[in-house]
Amino acid sequence: MKHLIFSFLLSAPVFADDASDILAQSGVKGGIVVHVGCGDASTTQKLRANEAYQVQGLTKDAAQLPVIRESIYKAGISGAVAVDLWNGKHLPYIENYVNLLVVEDATSVSREEIDRVLTPLGVAMVKKGGAWEKITKAWPKDMDEWTHYAYDSKGNPTSKDLLVGPPSRMQWVGNPRWSRHHDRMSSVSAKVSAGGRIYYIIDEGSRISILMPAKFMLIARDAFNGTVLWKKPIPEWSTHLWPLKSGPTQLTRRIVAIGDKVYVTMGIADPISCLDGATGKVIRVYEQTKGAEELIMRNGTIFALVNKEPWVLNKDYAVKAQSDQQRVTTEFNWDGKPRHLFAIDAESGKTLWQQEDRIAPVTLAIDDKRLVYYNGDGIAARDVKTGEVKFTTDPTKRRQLYEFNFAPRILLHKDVIIYAGGDGAMKGMNAETGKDIEDAGGAAAFAPGGPRPRDLFANAPGIGAYADLSEAAQRTHIGLVSRLLS
Repeated sequence: MKHLIFSFLLSAPVFADDASDILAQSGVKGGIVVHVGCGDASTTQKLRANEAYQVQGLTKDAAQLPVIRESIYKAGISGAVAVDLWNGKHLPYIENYVNLLVVEDATSVSREEIDRVLTPLGVAMVKKGGAWEKITKAWPKDMDEWTHYAYDSKGNPTSKDLLVGPPSRMQWVGNPRWSRHHDRMSSVSAKVSAGGRIYYIIDEGSRISILMPAKFMLIARDAFNGTVLWKKPIPEWSTHLWPLKSGPTQLTRRIVAIGDKVYVTMGIADPISCLDGATGKVIRVYEQTKGAEELIMRNGTIFALVNKEPWVLNKDYAVKAQSDQQRVTTEFNWDGKPRHLFAIDAESGKTLWQQEDRIAPVTLAIDDKRLVYYNGDGIAARDVKTGEVKFTTDPTKRRQLYEFNFAPRILLHKDVIIYAGGDGAMKGMNAETGKDIEDAGGAAAFAPGGPRPRDLFANAPGIGAYADLSEAAQRTHIGLVSRLLS
């Protein structure tokens, strides 16, 4: 079992007269709140400022417990607010679970126990005399985030997290337990995580029949305890009757989380919105991105792939019958038409540059120097600051069909581009020049398994020394440290 070591940030003593003051001073805007030494629970009840909080009080007074519970019941908040008996020793919670710990007596809970139950970035408000000491649990240096569909803007779905390991128990379980239908579009369109929260788009429509209307929602949960922080409806999304589970692939690229903000299209044709991650409140709408099909972020810049035409899968390719499943592999193909590519300053909303090109779905990858993608013929690279073309390669092989539930894959690592076209071949290119380094061909671990996006990984420990190898060594190395899976 891995032992986590956390540090604390201590603030100067603060004075709080009531529950609202405690919440304001803590800065916690939702999640699990625990009130140790809750007394008659009048403050405990007020600690649930809105539906984003789940509150539990702990008391040592067994005789008073029924009276406290009755008062909560009469207030109509049982369940959302609860009180339990405490033995005065260990807090009855698993590790990394409590967002706000309110302790009425500083001597009743040890610093080690506070450390154990608080989530990363969680806060303890500990009463000492007439003031409250604020303790914030720091984010562990070895704990990573997953901000984009493929980890980050570079497209390599490989985390740097050093704390993850074989699961030993459940951390939390949330609804729904089942998705809507095996032979239709996945109920979950996209999911990302940042700042101790997860954000996802899900169809919460009835599971009785897939023919009943969809109910797409954008949902934020606390990543450590699963508390639903907020929900926002998405009135129009891609048809939920899309067949055969996989796709449409671009839906996965419609949400990004950075810090305490989430960037998302709140409808299938809507522009990108920036939302407060804690509350879901709209901070800014980037109107120039109306029709955005994908978004990626890098260093405070939004890169948006925009199609001014209506979402084709709700128009020309609307799925109406079970027999439409076969049409996915014969008719529902990328149109190859140009798209608008925007670079937008996320803070101001100002367009930094705009270009137009054929950009294949789910192939956009960005690092600090360049932006690369597949243009239907070969690989194109543009300067990330100006949008100007740096190079385009000669025609690059890919599968003949380019369905909406398939996509080639591109990832960036240092000065290397790795490309997999879905035809069993994989190649590496110099990211500065576009010159081929490797055509892996059948040497890559690849097994065709039906139409779906190719899963391309760069093994982080192995590829770290890749750029230091000679070109001859790179030809061998790329086949060893990258693998293509069905």
